[in-house]
Amino acid sequence: MTAWPDLSNWSLRRLLVFWWILFLLIQQTQRLFLLPEALAREVPPWGILMKTLLTGLQADLITATIGVILAAILAGGFGLLWSTGITWRGRTVERGIVYRRALLCSSGFIGLLILILLTVDMGYYHFNQQHLNFVFFEYVDDLIVQALETGVASSQAAQQTNAEVQDVQKWGLRLVGFYLLQGIVILAWWLWFSRAIGPALQRWTVGAPGKTNAVLVFGLAAGVVGFHPQGPYAIRTVHISHAEYYTLAQNPILYASEALRAMLDSRMKEREPRGVHTMPLEEAVVIAQGLLGQGAVFPDSRYPLVRGGVSSEGVHFDGPKNVILILVEALDRRFLNASVRGIRVTPFLDRLRTDSIYFEHFFTNGVQTARGLFSSYCSYYPRQGTAAMKTRYTHDYLCLPSVLRKGGYRTEMAISEHRDLNRLHLFMSRNGLHQLFDESDFPAGVERIGSGP
Repeated sequence: MTAWPDLSNWSLRRLLVFWWILFLLIQQTQRLFLLPEALAREVPPWGILMKTLLTGLQADLITATIGVILAAILAGGFGLLWSTGITWRGRTVERGIVYRRALLCSSGFIGLLILILLTVDMGYYHFNQQHLNFVFFEYVDDLIVQALETGVASSQAAQQTNAEVQDVQKWGLRLVGFYLLQGIVILAWWLWFSRAIGPALQRWTVGAPGKTNAVLVFGLAAGVVGFHPQGPYAIRTVHISHAEYYTLAQNPILYASEALRAMLDSRMKEREPRGVHTMPLEEAVVIAQGLLGQGAVFPDSRYPLVRGGVSSEGVHFDGPKNVILILVEALDRRFLNASVRGIRVTPFLDRLRTDSIYFEHFFTNGVQTARGLFSSYCSYYPRQGTAAMKTRYTHDYLCLPSVLRKGGYRTEMAISEHRDLNRLHLFMSRNGLHQLFDESDFPAGVERIGSGP
């Protein structure tokens, strides 16, 4: 019977490669575990599926590289304390052995953290079809706050969580299956590396140590950006039009870290700055309705700025027509039909206006592009703090694409921004949009007008 190898006797290179690929494999295993759920909800074209898996591999490589680098840094500090303690006791020990053992401990710790986060993400994805997002961390924050303020027994969030945890039949088999698959992958990698890849790497190191070190350093440097000059940003802006598979392609750790940062940032922005007094919502709504027109009827309190029809007359078509809605950011309507020294300010829009359905009073609010898009398409005021599209993209709103989709239209959107502008792609896909074209869909040399004020 072959004895299990002693990892503390492995070289530093073998340890780094072993843990580096192991971190990658356990993340890939989780994505493959989630894939059947996505396929059950939507079967994508073959190209989309391949792009999802390749993008996921690239994203997982980034976090695996960051994980092994972090483990190496932690091992340095831990090894220094370890060797200092041994020396203080009057004993001698080879620092290389101490560091390798410290690297074993730190890598195991990082791997355990990754596995725990993947487990939580797996459960959340099963119930919400999303990775750990803003809503999840906001829920955890509310859970902690309610527990501290009212006690665990009376906390609604705590009671709901406790009820979910006690329903073992709902998640028990799924959890067992997940850990069984992870265990098989880890065991297979251990055996394969220790008996084949590790010895081959050792022989190559003996024959060409300089080249081995150069390849390892280059691999780590390229892996931390996923072999792409844009790094994690390329993962966020990947062109996958299916929201289900765009989400599956994202890395749970990168996704969760961004969501956690957004939640903490939102909590900080909720604190009103000193000397600044915000207007109550009810008062702001009354003033806004007054500006929209005296005597106007606002039939739905959920959409307080949407007026009822003032007459039964309107434009009617015999059948469905193509509809193009053009939003020009920061263009005051007073510039339309205006001239400066005999030169028309907006000649193309002026000509288009005569062939269009033109709303004389169309108001929307928002201090940023994403906030203006949200209020324009969904007839709702944007929240303070982090943008609603970025934090509530899993919610269903009554947005213009949804209305058109219910009327039998296919809706498409072209924007001179990237598709991940405050999770624009996920939000619009959830709320009726069929296809989003962003800046990456146009040739690199085409003239761009820019965006923003």
